[in-house]
Amino acid sequence: MKYVESTPRNQIHLYSQCIDEMVGADNPVRFIDLYGDELDLEKLGFRVVDNATGRPPFDPRMMIKLYMYGYLQRIRTSRRLERECERNIELIWLTGDLRPDFHTIAEFRRINHKAMRALFREFLSFCRKLNLLKLETVGIDGTKVRAQNNVSNVFRRNTVEEVAHKIDEKIEEYLKELDENDAREETLELDREKVAKRIEQLRRKRDTVSGVQRRFAKDSNLEIVYATDEDARLMNDKGKIRPGYNVQTAVDAEHKLIVAAEVTNEANDKHQMEPMLAAVSELKSDMKVETKTIAEMDCGYHGEEAVLKYKDSEEFDLVVPSPKDSPKPQSETSVPQKEYRAEAFCYDKEKDEFRCPEGKPLPLLTMTTIEGRGAKLYRGECCGECAQREKCTRNAQGRTITITENHWRMEAFRDKMNTSYYRKKINERKELCEHPFGTLKRGFGYEHFLLRGLEKVRSEFSFMCLIYNLRRSLSVVGVGGLLMALNG
Repeated sequence: MKYVESTPRNQIHLYSQCIDEMVGADNPVRFIDLYGDELDLEKLGFRVVDNATGRPPFDPRMMIKLYMYGYLQRIRTSRRLERECERNIELIWLTGDLRPDFHTIAEFRRINHKAMRALFREFLSFCRKLNLLKLETVGIDGTKVRAQNNVSNVFRRNTVEEVAHKIDEKIEEYLKELDENDAREETLELDREKVAKRIEQLRRKRDTVSGVQRRFAKDSNLEIVYATDEDARLMNDKGKIRPGYNVQTAVDAEHKLIVAAEVTNEANDKHQMEPMLAAVSELKSDMKVETKTIAEMDCGYHGEEAVLKYKDSEEFDLVVPSPKDSPKPQSETSVPQKEYRAEAFCYDKEKDEFRCPEGKPLPLLTMTTIEGRGAKLYRGECCGECAQREKCTRNAQGRTITITENHWRMEAFRDKMNTSYYRKKINERKELCEHPFGTLKRGFGYEHFLLRGLEKVRSEFSFMCLIYNLRRSLSVVGVGGLLMALNG
């Protein structure tokens, strides 16, 4: 049987086309090239090390294009980008056959991480010109992304000595094994090399642990050390506890573009409403959007201070359900049975007291404070003789209910969220917010950060969101539409 014959590898070719003809007119790399040329580098804050002697530096625009193309194609590390510059025809076209080494590529990102964060906002302005942003409705949500800090490099004060002891024991064990091999004169070079390499790894680990021990000795208040990325924190990501960051996005409902991106090392979203709405507000101001924006969040963002600040805002129509109405309501650890949670107790405004499901009173006991706000503490008087006590409370002094001075205002807001209109908005939020996270983490493979430190991680995440927005824009208007907008 005959097959299609290949061309001999040693045959000399005379190509009849130039490299520009190898890149199609609808290739996204053409937009990246033109967009990079149009950037105002001084405004964005980009800088480059100008060598006083020797070879001149690479054009920052070329380096920006390199990173944009790399992240769009899931090529993120400087070493992989270096290799692609040598063999990828699209990158050879984009860079003009320039081949920066991995150190140059990584150094450009290191010294320009703040400017690369500014690129995210710059591209949003471009999207606004294309009428891809409306800012009529935004969905806000967060997810966890792994940090550059393995769990094995997280040390606790009460276990670090044990870790150090185990490493020392393992080193001694390997050294003893080498001595025994020498004594028997049965040395295998390959085995010795492996053992020697393992000993070197353990000694480096021991040096790290020694540094951690010195830090614990110096700071008596320090309880945990993240040896690789000090700003990372242990996060619960779908049942897995590992060092990471809590990334936040605000997504515009028009075309599911990310309009605000932030990173925090706080494990939950309770304090993220204000910074995210402030970021959206700043964007609206820059783009001169004066219409009211519906801001949709889940119950994890529900906090009294933030809700009271924005619930009557002229700029935002706040949509955030109470944790009490969550499909997975937060449990009250002191309440054994859900039938006896606080919402089952009735309030008598005239007597200023609560009544439990058994009809027994909880009068006002004292005034107190919660997080700096005035509060009232109510306690049952008949709990000791109540037959349902074990279902209601574990408190030896009886069942208590504490409400802040803003309790009834919060309850009114909760009732508002339970109307049909807002329940519909609450249900729409998940579809709006989960799409970008699914694309970033599953589609693009951005499940961990390459950079270390909160500020650099923020820059990297903003750049990830820029690339997500670029991909969405390509899907909506295509390469031709984007090129026409630049040329127009």
